[in-house]
Formats: sequence, structure tokens, C-alpha cells
Amino acid sequence: MLPVQRLLRMVAQRHSGPSNLAIPAALEYMQKLSRSDAAFFSQNPMLATRLEQVAAHDPRYIAHEYLNAVWEPSSFDQVSAAMQEARCGFVGSATLVDNIDALAVPPGVGKLIGETTDAVMREMLRDIGAARAFRRDVYRRGTDQPVAGEHGEMLEAITITGLGREAERDIQIATGIGQATASPEIYHPVLARLTAGPLGMRELRAMPHMQGQPLSEALQVVTFLTAGGFAHPSVAGPLDDAVLAASLRLNRQIALGNRRGGVTSFLAAPRLGSGVHIDPVETLLLDELAAPAPHDIGALTGRVLAILAKTGRSVLRDGVTQTDPAAARASMMETVTRIVNQRVPVLRRLGILPAG
Repeated sequence: MLPVQRLLRMVAQRHSGPSNLAIPAALEYMQKLSRSDAAFFSQNPMLATRLEQVAAHDPRYIAHEYLNAVWEPSSFDQVSAAMQEARCGFVGSATLVDNIDALAVPPGVGKLIGETTDAVMREMLRDIGAARAFRRDVYRRGTDQPVAGEHGEMLEAITITGLGREAERDIQIATGIGQATASPEIYHPVLARLTAGPLGMRELRAMPHMQGQPLSEALQVVTFLTAGGFAHPSVAGPLDDAVLAASLRLNRQIALGNRRGGVTSFLAAPRLGSGVHIDPVETLLLDELAAPAPHDIGALTGRVLAILAKTGRSVLRDGVTQTDPAAARASMMETVTRIVNQRVPVLRRLGILPAG
């Protein structure tokens, strides 16, 4: 990837404007090169896929990540040694499934990892086994482990909240060695329960199909749902009024910016203690959706269309601009109907909208 980064930077530097505006043209050039008869790409077939993955990100992120003058990828042992100098110990991968060898590496590599006592070497083997081009790791100051009782209490205190995908039947997540499919017998009852609100570890383990299973099995369920974007670790119990008020103020500012032409696609979710990805259309209607039901679909659709027209934007459907006013209205009405019927309950669950 290093030669590609160097060339990408050279192409982007030819652009006279801000670096993030140079990214689309630079990526188009690199993808054109990857489709040519360049031997470098034919002998490194994963690079074309990597370029496609990079192109899916926000241009501002790509400029920040790939246009640096000093860009030197580091292996795990190098980063770990540097962090140890700062007295920080490795906790695990922030990509949750990468911590489960049965999902993260081929069986043969998993066997070698099991035979290895050196923690650094284990991570190096995992990188090679899964052909990882990018790592996201968690380190912390100090390496002392909690005592067994404290550790167990922390695990039992885990709570997750559904993100609105509970109706999906085919539960798959991408892993280092391909797609992993979840067992419907295990996961469908959990997803059905998540429609009612946050689910704690103790309640999860008490569900009929989970009774008698070790804690590790429940943890794998939580890991799988979180990694797949079906659920997220969350706050248990009532939310603090001050937190709700602060989140509301932030979300209203994001909504105001989007109504003025912005495209921010995240809102603060107090229940998660984090941000959550949303459809920007939801932000355009944030105040209206906060009002008690029922909601007037026609009026909400007209509101969105008026905002888009005022800021010089158009309705898109499958990436195609809808030039016919009737088609644009019909398409937006479908979106608004989905938001009101499916997304509003989720936004209330996450604390983004007031509880109805």
C-alpha cells in the first residue's frame, strides 16, 4: 500500500484547492490505474479491493489518513513497544470479532496461536492469518488485571440496546476470514427482546435458550450483535436529565447545520453514551419528530422538500437525482413514512427523541 499512498499524494498535490476536494479526482486516477495492465496491481490483487474500501470513506478522512508526507505503516510489535515505553498495556482489538480466533483467523493459524505463549507474537500471527491491512487496538495505562470477582461483576454489568435492525432475519458480519452467519435459534429471540429496550447480561443469560450456557457464550452473543451493528453497549437504568438536555442541545445544532446545507450523519445518543449513524433526513425533521404522534406524513414530506429546495439540494433515489417533482415527492414520502414508522421508536429508545 505504501507505493499507492505515495502516488495518491502526488496526484492530490496537483490540485490547487483544499486537499479533501482533491481526493475524488486522485482516487479516480488510482482506480483507473488499478484497472489498467499495471503489473503492481496484478501481482497484488488485494490492493484494488483496498482502494474501493478507502474510496467509501469521507474525503476529509481520506485526506487526513493518506495525504501525510510521513506515512509509514507500523507492525504490532513496533506499536506495542512504543506504548510500553509510555507504560501502556495492550487490552485487545477494538474490532470486536478480531478477539475471537474462531471467527478471526483460519483454523490452522488458530492452532498456532493457541500454542504460542508470547502475547506480541500471537497478535503478529493474527495479522498474518487474516491478512490484516489495518488494526484498531485498545491500550490502557498499566497492565494490572482486575481480580476474578471484580472481572465477573464487570462482565455481568454489561447492557446492550438494539439499533433498529431487530427485524432482520439474515444475521451476518464480516470477519477477517469472510462472512460469519449467526444461528437463528440463538440470535432471533435476543433480537426480539431488544425491541422492548435495553438488555442486561443477567437477563440475557436467564433467557430460556441461554440457560445453562457459560458466560463466554453470552459474551459472544453480545460481541456478535455489537460488531454487526445490531446492538450497542449502553447505559442501564434511567438516563440523567442533564445528559439528555446536553445531548438535545448538541443534536439541535447538528440539525440546524443540516437544514442550512450540512450533511452530518451522526447524532448524540444518550442511551449509548456515544454517537449513532442516522439518515440526514432524520435531522431535518428532528423537532417535528419530537412532537407526540400522530405525525402528518404529507406535511413532513413537504417540510423536507422545502428545505432541500432552499439549500439547492435534490432528492436522490439509489444515487440517482429525481428530476421529476412527482417522483421526487413520492420517493421522499416513502423515506419519511419509514422514518416515522420504524425509526422514531428507535430514536426514542436511544434517547435522541423524548420518550413517547
